[in-house]
Amino acid sequence: MDDDHRMLTHGCLIYDALYEWLKHGRAEQHGWNGGKGKVSGEPPWDRLRSGRVDVTISSRRVTASGRRVQLPAKEFALLVALMARADRVLTRRFLLQHVWAYEPDVASRTVDWHVAALRRHLGPAGAAIETVRGEGYRWTTAGTGSSP
Repeated sequence: MDDDHRMLTHGCLIYDALYEWLKHGRAEQHGWNGGKGKVSGEPPWDRLRSGRVDVTISSRRVTASGRRVQLPAKEFALLVALMARADRVLTRRFLLQHVWAYEPDVASRTVDWHVAALRRHLGPAGAAIETVRGEGYRWTTAGTGSSP
């Protein structure tokens, strides 16, 4: 690539994906490992839990405070992005690139609108989404008694 900034952006996507795989995929078993270990239908990170929110990614099932929540596609993707990176501040730019696939130079308030809608859908459990003024958003696990 001739643009260093563009190359760095693509490289960061790869490194972030690798980090998430290493963080959550340690127990994954593969069919190519010579038959050693059990091969399961879904990888271990198919399910995210934090506090009062439980997400099953493959079936797009979300439960908050014991009740089923139907989320539009972008709000579901936003929830997964936040919960998978719990306790890390995610900038609006990061979310625009990873959830909406926008180019790095796009500025939009769509993240703020979707975060507000996601909080409403989750009810009291939506309080886990913390606004970090001037930075972005963070899914907090402090005080929830569990981690993602």
